[in-house]
Amino acid sequence: MTDTLAPKPNATLMPGGAASFDPPAGLFRVLGWIGIGLGTLEILAPKVVTKSIGVQGNEGLVRAYGVHELGTGLLLVSGETPVGFWSRLAGDGLNAALLLGALRRDNSKRGVAGLALAALAGLTFLDLAHADAKKKPAS
Repeated sequence: MTDTLAPKPNATLMPGGAASFDPPAGLFRVLGWIGIGLGTLEILAPKVVTKSIGVQGNEGLVRAYGVHELGTGLLLVSGETPVGFWSRLAGDGLNAALLLGALRRDNSKRGVAGLALAALAGLTFLDLAHADAKKKPAS
């Protein structure tokens, strides 16, 4: 499995100067930078995150998720795609559990939590679809 997600150079210079990106490596690199940003926010400002989705009191958990997110982002940006990929999926599951808990009826921020959960589901689907495409032989 590790060789199916092995990083490849993500940009090559095309005639005329246009950059062409290898979607797998480029996608994981972008997801890595997103993870670094989100992880930094969760570590430095967990109260902002918990208040925005209505799960106050879970700042320690959000900070721990931030450490995981930051580490995963660094793995993906550094080219450690297989480990970073599986770490992302594990983190997606943890984040989904927190966001599902935020969908309770008495949470005035449940709409924001729902949007965050939808975005997370989209990114998880993209991860899984991309991994599946990497397994199939090129035609």
